[in-house]
Amino acid sequence: MEILRLCWLVWVCALAGLVLGQDARGEGPPAPAGVRPAAEGRGFATKAAQMERVVPYCEKMAAEHSPDPGDGKGGRPGTRWVASICPHDDYVYAGPVYGDALRNLKAKTVILFGVCHQAKKWGLKDQLVFDDFTSWQEPFGPVKVSPLRDEIMKALPKGDFVVHDEAQVSEWSVEGIVPWLQYADRDVQIVSILVPYMDWGRTDVLAKDLADVLAGIVKARHLELGKDLAFVMSSDGVHYGDQWADGWSYAPFGVGADGYLKATAQDQCLVQWYLDGRLERGRIERLAETLVDQKDVTRYKVTWCGRFSITLGLDTLSYLTEKLALPALEGVQAGYGTSIGTGFLPFEEVGLSATAHENLHHWVSYIAEGYR
Repeated sequence: MEILRLCWLVWVCALAGLVLGQDARGEGPPAPAGVRPAAEGRGFATKAAQMERVVPYCEKMAAEHSPDPGDGKGGRPGTRWVASICPHDDYVYAGPVYGDALRNLKAKTVILFGVCHQAKKWGLKDQLVFDDFTSWQEPFGPVKVSPLRDEIMKALPKGDFVVHDEAQVSEWSVEGIVPWLQYADRDVQIVSILVPYMDWGRTDVLAKDLADVLAGIVKARHLELGKDLAFVMSSDGVHYGDQWADGWSYAPFGVGADGYLKATAQDQCLVQWYLDGRLERGRIERLAETLVDQKDVTRYKVTWCGRFSITLGLDTLSYLTEKLALPALEGVQAGYGTSIGTGFLPFEEVGLSATAHENLHHWVSYIAEGYR
């Protein structure tokens, strides 16, 4: 029965792909000067009505499929998280896992570690990438950029970062997450940090420097992690198949149903080996080496697009809790899905669609991991 259901979903998604084309991102509405515009107008919400449709629908799905009583591991609110790993694909595919990743994240200020998808285009590497906007255009009105951003940049070594508004505006890996944060808290403030190419040695240096700065801010302002300050690392899981843009492919297990099952099993192994349980730098380093060719960091070994955002974010958190004399964070998997397994959710009525086709030759997985 599972194989029959999978085949039916593949057929539906293939039809959607014929109509939608591949990797076609729409443009969002314009924004006033100094405000980061919503650059993606198809896969993510730009209007309040869209979020008011998406979030309750996804929460209902979670409640139906996650009988969790509220310990923070499943579908219902529980333990307040310090950090999470969240997907950034289209809501019609990944919406439920956004909910899994963010429902227990309730801090006043959220630092986002985003993927820098167009790092090659901008020539970005080995530095943290900030923006210079005062606020971001979001469905319920502007979301303020936290004053912590400027404090962080002022305190960091100058060679550690660059301000690049064009890269930030073009980056969808943070854009899909902010509406969910705003839905939960209209007054939430954010800091967006994109993480481009870098090897583990450089990652560790930047993470330590950033943790030094954050620890100083937390102590000076008497902030509480999870309540006043939290972190989100943006990443979709495996990008699988042999029909991706630019001719590249990642299909070591083949592109049939058996390959799909083996690829999702590989995801689960990576989560259990490197993300679940006590946060330790040795495990983070091994994850970096597993995902990225350390001799040529532009080359994937496993196609998790958050290979740099996750590893730098987790490494920063490891150093930060150490400097604050706090217990090491514990990771727990809160959700998992794929663009095939979820199917195409009914959000077209509010103007949301997909930016790419999905079938056994072209699909993406999504991971929700919470840290407390």
